[in-house]
Amino acid sequence: MRFATGLLVLTLMACNGSPTEPRVGALAEGLWTGDNGVCLRVPAANQTPRTAILTAGCGKGTFPTPDVSDAGTFEVEGTFRIEAGPVSNDSPPPAHYSGVLTNATLTLTVMPTAPSAQRTTFRLHPDPNGRCGPACL
Repeated sequence: MRFATGLLVLTLMACNGSPTEPRVGALAEGLWTGDNGVCLRVPAANQTPRTAILTAGCGKGTFPTPDVSDAGTFEVEGTFRIEAGPVSNDSPPPAHYSGVLTNATLTLTVMPTAPSAQRTTFRLHPDPNGRCGPACL
């Protein structure tokens, strides 16, 4: 009987992955807000495309909704552009996004690839009733 129980436990563990294998989950959907009107909109799991949208002053970025590791981190490629003055019809330049989720705080770092662009870090919190900052003029 003990052998059968042990075999069942090992079989179930094999189906669910190794205990040392990191498990991942999607970044929580909804509105995340931060200081100075920064907003991150994460779409629902059934929405297509699954693209998160970041607005920060005159900056706008998009990236695929990331999976967050058990360690609370993610890395994903997207786009980011400062849209002040006339808006370009060109595709926005690429950017690298990295995030650290600690409790209910998301620390999101954006590293645009444009030579003149600077790395920026935002601290965001889930905020279903939040408001995004004023649009850039």
